[in-house]
Amino acid sequence: GTTLTGVIEGVATGGESCLYAQHQSACALDSSPPPPPQPRASAFRPPPPPPVATYRPPPPPPPPKLVQTHTCAQATSNVPYTLTDVSVSNGVDQYGNLAIAMCTTVKAQAVASTCRANSTSCCAMDFAKLEVVINPDCKSDARRITINGEQVPYSWGFYEDLTAIKFVNLATTISKPAGAKLCWFVRPGKCATPETFCYNGQCQANVFSANNKCCPAYLI
Repeated sequence: GTTLTGVIEGVATGGESCLYAQHQSACALDSSPPPPPQPRASAFRPPPPPPVATYRPPPPPPPPKLVQTHTCAQATSNVPYTLTDVSVSNGVDQYGNLAIAMCTTVKAQAVASTCRANSTSCCAMDFAKLEVVINPDCKSDARRITINGEQVPYSWGFYEDLTAIKFVNLATTISKPAGAKLCWFVRPGKCATPETFCYNGQCQANVFSANNKCCPAYLI
């Protein structure tokens, strides 16, 4: 604690009196400076980070549209045949020069038991002709065609804005269509891929019945 003591001594006549005091502290005085003031918290807050963009790949392009060279049924259901995708390999043309072979194989396909073979259905259609719609600019690059490795004559179909290479007389050439391998050969160069040789970037092949009423269309 702290004790303060004051003493007043006698007053002198005609003079001034003296007052004195004594200070006594029982505890040490803290002479250290006060702590510095704490800085005030800033009101500024950084903006939140922008959201992370999620990559979304572009949608795939729509499939090529089928084209039609004849007025016939192009549906591929309830027909006895289908075609495999085009395979590409090296081969030779009719003169023994390098050529690119593009081939498809005929496969048997079951039809619905309820499908009745008649003049309006294609359940029992024959396999009379195959047409592959091509890029007209590539016509001169076609060299030859083969069926099961044997070279056969081919012909062309010319339609409005469309050109097709044709395998004909197949009803007599192929006794059993299932398993037959049909190839067309193209000279090396700008038309030596299915995407460039065929129309619209993908090969469309139509199988025709002898009466041209059935022509199932396959993108191969």
